[in-house]
Amino acid sequence: MSCSKRSKIVSRLGALQGFHNKKFICLGIQLDMWTDTNTHTCYAGVNATTVVEPPDDSTQAIPQLLLRSEALDFEIFPYTEHTAVNIKSWFLSLLQSRHIEHACISGITPDGAADGQCALNQISTLGEKIDTCNQHQMQRSILFASGLAGTSSKNPAAKGLLRKHGRVVKLFNQSRAVSDAVLKRQEEAKVPGHKLLSLVSTVTTRWGNQFSQVSVNNTLRAVIDPTIEAYQRANKGKKDAIVEEDPSDSGNKLGVAVPAADIGLSATDWDESILGGVPSTRLSHQRDY
Repeated sequence: MSCSKRSKIVSRLGALQGFHNKKFICLGIQLDMWTDTNTHTCYAGVNATTVVEPPDDSTQAIPQLLLRSEALDFEIFPYTEHTAVNIKSWFLSLLQSRHIEHACISGITPDGAADGQCALNQISTLGEKIDTCNQHQMQRSILFASGLAGTSSKNPAAKGLLRKHGRVVKLFNQSRAVSDAVLKRQEEAKVPGHKLLSLVSTVTTRWGNQFSQVSVNNTLRAVIDPTIEAYQRANKGKKDAIVEEDPSDSGNKLGVAVPAADIGLSATDWDESILGGVPSTRLSHQRDY
């Protein structure tokens, strides 16, 4: 974020905090932190949402409120360890540098991570203003219901189906021949270059990722099936085509080998894919995906 833009936002928020209570309705803060798994760099973002009364306008038949949301800050997290103490120190410093008074904050919504929630709960002046992120709560509920989170699977069928989709993607990422074939078959189907699809890698902590993975796989079913079949014919006896997490032993860091014959989805698997719709069976250069 540029210094000039940040300065304008800070000035505007400062002016709002000086308004009489009648004008300044609320100021909400949203905190999110995430790590780039490739570079192991942690980023932190803070968003500010304000609701204020507009200037008096007698011509308006219905009273209105003005809602505005903007990035207050986005930066690399300055500490190596993402502990509650470090997050608390950084967040307090951020509020101070942006001249945001604790008393003017109506509510704060952290992400679903325990460290961020713990950090904010340690700030006595903000403790009663901490809210729960409904999106993260819904995400955890779906992950639990589909067997991807929690101590036991509540939906082994969905969990098994998602594992099969994940195996296809693992092979795509680990085999140059497979990834090239997936793209080449799309080109042969006259799919425009800007619409060529790559498979979506698995990120089990995000339901949206799992949904996208299955969606893309279903769209490319007509491409994936023959590609996997060709790979299996060429690697008939291969016992370690890919390596995946050991479902019976979470402590097994080496994972377990999956033979080529066990990769792919059956016709029944495709029909039961968890999208609530019929899987795509053909590609078209006219299709807008």
